[in-house]
Amino acid sequence: NPPKSTNKDSITKLLKKAHRAHTKTHRYRLAMKYYLLALKELTAAGYSDADPFTTSILKSLNDVHHAQTTISNSANIVQMGIQHEDADQHIKALRMYTIAYRMRRDALGVDHPSLAVLLNMMGSVQVKRGEYGEAMKIYELSLRGRADENGGRGRDKERFRNRNPLTTSVTLRDMGMILEYKGDEDKALKFYHASLRYAVKFKNAINEQNANKHNNNNNSHNDVGSDAGSARESVNSSEHEKDWLDAENAETDEPFSLKEVRMARSTTVGKSAGTSERATANEMEENGEMELFL
Repeated sequence: NPPKSTNKDSITKLLKKAHRAHTKTHRYRLAMKYYLLALKELTAAGYSDADPFTTSILKSLNDVHHAQTTISNSANIVQMGIQHEDADQHIKALRMYTIAYRMRRDALGVDHPSLAVLLNMMGSVQVKRGEYGEAMKIYELSLRGRADENGGRGRDKERFRNRNPLTTSVTLRDMGMILEYKGDEDKALKFYHASLRYAVKFKNAINEQNANKHNNNNNSHNDVGSDAGSARESVNSSEHEKDWLDAENAETDEPFSLKEVRMARSTTVGKSAGTSERATANEMEENGEMELFL
């Protein structure tokens, strides 16, 4: 028997919600719930298990389950890294963050918003070690991505930053701190201004999201996994930002918001390197120098 129109409408709505939760807001548990409800509706509508529509939903359910498992497992590894970092075991912390980064990159894709957060955390650890050049390279990766990503097309940098304004603000702030410490105050000020602009974008997007939630009394459009809410797609960088953030000559002198991962903590540049010199030497002697295969 052909499915009833009411069932088709219900299934379509459920699949739209599942797709949004899966690919847009990265709320994988919620996506699994919608996919399961859609399968229940399919059964009630008379679809067989062998129907292509049913098998496609089962595949999506399997994909989102894999993504949620990756998030959960990598979150445990990140927590181990945080414990090492709090104990000033910086090499061990870097190893844990790198493992979590690779897991999420390989399973969730290079544009997943949590990757930039993890890279910011790695950069913060490198600052604590006094490795400012390495920290800048990691922040550059967080800000711009790699040229060979997305099949050689690279990252859509403007879109990524506008979808993740708070993470971008943190990256730019920490890069500015390094530049200021190294004496390049003019360039540091430029990064601070850009950081502030993205912080304001994040605040404005959150305010709009909260206003929409209040007006609609509907939580289905909340975003978890990227920084901003429903207003994020309408936020655009100024031409000035695009000119200098992505220009080749924007390289520094010294040529990586999810609930499961904390936002990178602000690091006071220049204070920790000298005091932890002996601890860092001991770490390196015990564990060997670490290479970040990013």
